[in-house]
Amino acid sequence: MGSKQEIRTWAAHETRRRAAEHALAVSVDLGPPERYDDEYTPTETLLSLRPDADPDATGPRSQTVRSVICGRCAGWARPPRPEEVYEAMRAANRNRIQRSAIGVLTREADFEELMNAHLEGAFTWRQLVRAFQERQHVPRSRAGFLRKFAQR
Repeated sequence: MGSKQEIRTWAAHETRRRAAEHALAVSVDLGPPERYDDEYTPTETLLSLRPDADPDATGPRSQTVRSVICGRCAGWARPPRPEEVYEAMRAANRNRIQRSAIGVLTREADFEELMNAHLEGAFTWRQLVRAFQERQHVPRSRAGFLRKFAQR
């Protein structure tokens, strides 16, 4: 394990690297959130697509959101809970912690994880589009995915 100074140096380098990567990525305008579906997936649809899904691990207890957070926030002093992400996706005025939690989801979750979290009722497509837009960066790959599956 490195010294505290080595860890700080690495963290500063990683922050600069991510900022540079973010600046180079092409952001795409998704248009108004109202163009996207604002319905939650019925449990029957989830179970027909994923027969092994646990109906109790949905909504604020989304199994996929829990997995994304556990995998991507391992070094956080206090990682957000899935319930907090669920509330943050619906909040009108998000606080710093809510924005950070949503940032992990929009920055780190892959297509399959976003689809599964939606199927589990963690958010509607409209809520996800709004979250991407508030981050003021929508990667081209995520925009294509959202346009394909989420527009009404």
